[in-house]
Amino acid sequence: MHTNSKIINIKKGKKISNMKKVLLVTGTLNTGGLELFAINTVKLLSKKEYSFDFLIFSDKKQDYEEEIKKMGCEIIRIKNPKKKYFKFKKQLKEVIKSHGPYDIVHSHIYYSSGMIMKIAKKNNVATCISHSHSIVRENDKKIIRKIIHSFMRKKINKYSDYKIACTLEAGENLFGKEIFDKNGIIITNPIDIQKYSFDLTERNKIRKKLKIKKNQLVIGQVSRLVEGKNQFFLLELFKKNMIDINSVLILVGDGDLRKKLEDYATKLKIKKNVRFLGKRDDVDSLLSAMDIFVMTSLHEGLGMVIIEALANGLPCICEEKAIVKQVRDLNNCITMKGFNIDAWNNEIKIYHKRETEKSIIKNTLAQYSEKKFINEMNKIYSNK
Repeated sequence: MHTNSKIINIKKGKKISNMKKVLLVTGTLNTGGLELFAINTVKLLSKKEYSFDFLIFSDKKQDYEEEIKKMGCEIIRIKNPKKKYFKFKKQLKEVIKSHGPYDIVHSHIYYSSGMIMKIAKKNNVATCISHSHSIVRENDKKIIRKIIHSFMRKKINKYSDYKIACTLEAGENLFGKEIFDKNGIIITNPIDIQKYSFDLTERNKIRKKLKIKKNQLVIGQVSRLVEGKNQFFLLELFKKNMIDINSVLILVGDGDLRKKLEDYATKLKIKKNVRFLGKRDDVDSLLSAMDIFVMTSLHEGLGMVIIEALANGLPCICEEKAIVKQVRDLNNCITMKGFNIDAWNNEIKIYHKRETEKSIIKNTLAQYSEKKFINEMNKIYSNK
């Protein structure tokens, strides 16, 4: 830990001619949608036109840290605004002055973007961008938090040159319905549609490695193992399904609840048919090994993993209020009302055998293509 550091990992910045310098404020570099969006921005935009720095609020080693360093980006660490507000403001000013000059500051940290935008604009950053990746439900917040968020929203809307969100709901939630509907821009995380297309060879290889029989139905989920993903319900649902048909459950991902979920699978006497695979870098291949994708989240937002599963041709079952309309409307996405085990199980049994020839129409996923992402981000970053 660098507890005595006034500011961490700051080097004197210098302007590279004919290149725009961008500060991506992500808060963390751990596995998540906003972090992946920022990384995709670096990966897909021209290295001849832009150089990137990342600003985070943690001394701890981050999941994407090595990957980002390999891409030639600097990682700057300062205090967390939620813990050291005044220290954060002072350090952010120092970053912009000593590590810049920055042409663009692109903040992904929700309501805390209010202070980022104000400080950036006051320090002569030409293009200030606020980006919403999720939804904060008002009835879940305390009064003091509502007041703070209202104050920050005003700062965000005043100092942001561009207001971006992954979905309409996320945009309206952060910026306000009237402002976002008038001036907001929706840009989704891109996926390589070809990469996630169904692959029979990979399907057979993965199923053989996981000792899955040819006649077994494979139910899959790719998700963090945390409370909001509702995986205790998933295990109960799988027990019901396993009784009715010969099936296997694949859980891809890790999290705080892994041990408790493994113990619960043992208690339910289904452990031998559940594969806890942890974090994997071959999700595209694992999706091909599945027959149906079941997302049991209480709230998922956009849920890019659902898009990836749909691109693979998998039917996806989700709770209708847990995902946004633009996902619900996609072909092959099945929505359920509430979490009734019998209702979900009956839906799963319809897809007992994967229709490998049934894949989602590519045009339906055009909005998630890398080409569209590049075009949209270039327009914003070039201020056209």
